[in-house]
Amino acid sequence: MNTSVATDQAHDVAPASMPFTRQLHAYCTEIKFETLVSLRTPAFAIPFLLIPALVYLLFGVVMMTPEALEGDLGPGLANYLFSGISVMAVMMAGIFWLSGLFIPLPGFLEAWTVVWPGIHINQLALGLAGVEEFSFFPPLMSAGILMGVTLLFGGIAAHKLARKG
Repeated sequence: MNTSVATDQAHDVAPASMPFTRQLHAYCTEIKFETLVSLRTPAFAIPFLLIPALVYLLFGVVMMTPEALEGDLGPGLANYLFSGISVMAVMMAGIFWLSGLFIPLPGFLEAWTVVWPGIHINQLALGLAGVEEFSFFPPLMSAGILMGVTLLFGGIAAHKLARKG
């Protein structure tokens, strides 16, 4: 009997909020330890540290020759190429892992490739590049499916955000 009364009273008390400085310290400690864990994996750490420097070196130093600056785009060329590479970096996970184009998929996953956007990104790129050997879907169909998936999941996300704020 005493136990049920104690638990009922415990639920009535509002939890005390942490002071901002303590929360900030907790987040910084979490960031520190997660970074250490990531840096202990050489397959992640080496590209994580080198690629930003190499990308800057390529776009900021190598490509900024006097000839490039005098061209039609001028310094805009480096910005254009850098933004293109950034977009590709975001898309690479879907293109490589769930499309089956570069890495063969296990047999039980092959039937599901038609529903993943990754395969349609690949098919769109291959179709626009004129590669017919690995094209399984027409580029317009892949573009339509990608637009449909974007609208469907974008609408679901907007609806959920509108409800919860």
